[in-house]
Amino acid sequence: MRPRPLRPRGQRTREALLDAAAAVLLQRGYHETRVDDVVAAAGFARGSFYRHFDTKDHLFYALAEQAAARMVELLAAYPEGVGPVELRRWLEQWFDAYRANGGVLSAWQEIDYDEPDLREYAIAIAATVFDRLTRIVNSRHFGDATVDAIGLLSIIEGVPYSVLVRDALDERVAIDASSVLIRRALLGIDDRRPKAAAAAGDD
Repeated sequence: MRPRPLRPRGQRTREALLDAAAAVLLQRGYHETRVDDVVAAAGFARGSFYRHFDTKDHLFYALAEQAAARMVELLAAYPEGVGPVELRRWLEQWFDAYRANGGVLSAWQEIDYDEPDLREYAIAIAATVFDRLTRIVNSRHFGDATVDAIGLLSIIEGVPYSVLVRDALDERVAIDASSVLIRRALLGIDDRRPKAAAAAGDD
């Protein structure tokens, strides 16, 4: 459902509600998030919510469009064939995007999708994301691309969740470890070259 055109003040209110909802979702999850939580976080009356969204699902649909567009854009910009510095920079951008949109990404796993439009949209986005992940891991020409794409998805969804929601990991350490895991385990790239082997190779 597309929102009707809004005046600047109405647009600011809608964006504030979306920002508040994204933050609440990240902390509480989809099922525990209530409309009252969102309006309280945004600093508006309950009536403001229903001037912009029919239901919590309608709100989530709007959030999902924003989040999916950003995450798909980042996956399209994944730095294939480059070194650990570039990958780490990409992971930093991914963590920043997850910080803004991670509640929506996590909520996708909780929803029953009773609304047909939301269900179809979620399936389409999931297919786009998985296709991109499969192409990333398939570039190394070994292993099972489908299984390894699932592994890559687990890293880029699960590790930021542990850092930003559960506060279980230091972000810098998590990004460094994720970079090593992706390059060595999934892409078969070992940045370590023992000195003895390097010397032998120069003979």
